[in-house]
Amino acid sequence: MTDALDEGALDGVRVIDFTNYIAGPIVTRFLADMGAEVIKLELPPRETTVSPRFNNKNFGAAYLSVAFALWNRGKKSVCLDFHKPQGLAIAKELVRRADVVVENFSPGVMERAGLSYDELRKVNPRIIMVSVSGCGQTGPLAHRPGNDHVAQALSGVMDLTGYPDRAPALPGYFIADNNGGVHGAIAVCAALFRRERTGRGQHIDISMVEALFHLHDMGLVEHLASHGEARPARMGSHHPSTSPCGVFEARDGYVVITALVHHWEHFVKVIGKPELLADPRFNPAQRRAENRLELVPIIEGWLKSFPSRDDALKILNANHILAAPVLSVAQAMEQPQFAERGFIQHVEHPEVGDLPLPLTPLRFSESATRIARPAPRIGEHNLSVLSAYLGYTQAQVEELTRRGILVREPAAAQCS
Repeated sequence: MTDALDEGALDGVRVIDFTNYIAGPIVTRFLADMGAEVIKLELPPRETTVSPRFNNKNFGAAYLSVAFALWNRGKKSVCLDFHKPQGLAIAKELVRRADVVVENFSPGVMERAGLSYDELRKVNPRIIMVSVSGCGQTGPLAHRPGNDHVAQALSGVMDLTGYPDRAPALPGYFIADNNGGVHGAIAVCAALFRRERTGRGQHIDISMVEALFHLHDMGLVEHLASHGEARPARMGSHHPSTSPCGVFEARDGYVVITALVHHWEHFVKVIGKPELLADPRFNPAQRRAENRLELVPIIEGWLKSFPSRDDALKILNANHILAAPVLSVAQAMEQPQFAERGFIQHVEHPEVGDLPLPLTPLRFSESATRIARPAPRIGEHNLSVLSAYLGYTQAQVEELTRRGILVREPAAAQCS
């Protein structure tokens, strides 16, 4: 991407976003960063304050505000009670003028609201609708409430995470929600391509459990190759089938090191331990994997002979050994690699201030990827969207607001 590129790959695509929490907003965040116009249709909240406020003295409020800003940047907000007849009519009129609808309610919610795919395609036969849910729209578990942890548990991913002698562990972020969102965005692009050829839209059913399960690799290979006899297990910090391959402690932090089979001889010479080539515990490769935990203190002893892990990593990297520091979130964000590639975009949020946010990681040679605007205030675009697409006047919008069909937080009044 170059600065001269002005158009995103999805410029001209209009998306109606009924999403909440994480998985659904990730779908539309991808689409927005690629240039789509995303109109977030939000139900009026039950609380008096209709969006989380940032407060330096209250981390909880700050967390919610920044989370909303992360997942919903680049979108417009219309806060509409589509459970009321006139609100439902407005929602359908917006769908009539859209290309894509995205929702991640529990299966059956959109149908009960009168917004199922069968209803929406009557309004717009070209509409593409994405539904992201825990287990999918069909099957015996379809109507069971699902979230990221449920999906991890049901997909077998959680059983492989952690140490073999301890309970399964949770990863550092919501992998099922995020994977469901990424899969939904991919599906939208494929459906838009097909619609160009056929003129027809379609319904896309994304299961977070399936999105995780189909990414299984060696655990599934082991299960299938053994005809179900093998039981893939949690590996902890060191891979059970190759060694060294895992997390090692240095004086000032941790590093990951992988020495593939054909790197073993070179690796032991690099760390000054050529005698390991004759050690029966570590040769051949199968024995090395079996005794991998005995190799850990030897490698960590070499790492700790340096004042800093960076000193050891310079040697490993110069010798083309796969190795890297284990970075914190803050360290990862500040690394020069991200800065050089323009991966972090600074967005000025009206209340939070400057937010350095990661871009959608898609690089096009002929299309821009960028964050078009900060996350909206609730109902910020009620007037601008309804006037532009449905011809509503300011007086009509104010009347709908008075009747509770539209809602907007006070600060958004200055923005619409």
